Amino acid sequence: MYTFKFKEDNDPFESVEELVDNLSRGGEIEFTYKEKKYSITHPDGKLSFGEEYNEESYKDFDSIDALLEYEVEGEKIRDIVTLIQPFFRCF
Repeated sequence: MYTFKFKEDNDPFESVEELVDNLSRGGEIEFTYKEKKYSITHPDGKLSFGEEYNEESYKDFDSIDALLEYEVEGEKIRDIVTLIQPFFRCF
C-alpha cells in the first residue's frame, strides 16, 4: 500500500524523479543552493530558471530534460536535486 506524504515547502527533493513529477504537473519552486536563491517557474508554457533578483541570469527551457542539464555553480541541476534547499513549492 502506498502512503502519500504531503511535502512541506522546505522538504528537500528525494530524487530527480520527484522534481520532474513536480515540474511536469506545473509546479514551481524557489530554493537555495550554495547560499544563493533560485527559482523555477512556467512563464508562457516554458520553464524558466534563474537566480532571484538577477534578471540577467534567467534562462528559458523547452523541456524538463534541458533544464536538468543546465549547470548551477558548475554542477548540472540533475546532479544537485537532493542537495538544494526548497523554501517554496506550489502547483
